[in-house]
Amino acid sequence: MAVGGYIRKKKGVERMKNIDLLVEEHDCILKLVESIEEAAFQMYEIHQVPVEDLRLIIDCIRTYADNLHHQKEERMLFEPMLEILGDVGEKLVRYGMNVEHDLARFYVRSLEEALDAYEINPTGKGVLQIIGHAMEYANLLRRHVDKENRVVFPFAVRELPGDVYEKVLKNMNGFQTENQTLIQEKLKQICYLHQKYVESQE
Repeated sequence: MAVGGYIRKKKGVERMKNIDLLVEEHDCILKLVESIEEAAFQMYEIHQVPVEDLRLIIDCIRTYADNLHHQKEERMLFEPMLEILGDVGEKLVRYGMNVEHDLARFYVRSLEEALDAYEINPTGKGVLQIIGHAMEYANLLRRHVDKENRVVFPFAVRELPGDVYEKVLKNMNGFQTENQTLIQEKLKQICYLHQKYVESQE
């Protein structure tokens, strides 16, 4: 029994290496979150809104964090988990991660609407609304990334059958190759924002 458990654990460690792409993307998303937090703090201090940078942040969220990451998770990893892993998969994915993805999209829409309203009528209350929605998104994403890294990914790696898991990785690698140019463009923008709002303050 102990030997079998050891083999299973070792196999899980080896398989986990192959899902590191999602964890690396989380690191990039957390860089974006840090930029959002610092931009929000600066808005709080000076009562002014960097409209162009916030538009860029929204675009990076939608293109990189959502279209290139969250929707990849939903289509390529979460769908097989829902099909195969029963009630636990349902709780983790349908009533957990997918709900949080939708909530993140709602916060981004709210941020964009607040930014639109501020451009028409730049008031102190408008600044407060923008800061509030930006921080809602940032706080959600920090918790969400932590849960996926610590709980959801290890569970999927451990419990998905080998052939299903290999298909997940194949689909992700193909998606990555097809979207490489867009990915690199967004990574450069995320680095630019991080340098401007975070690294410049260190």
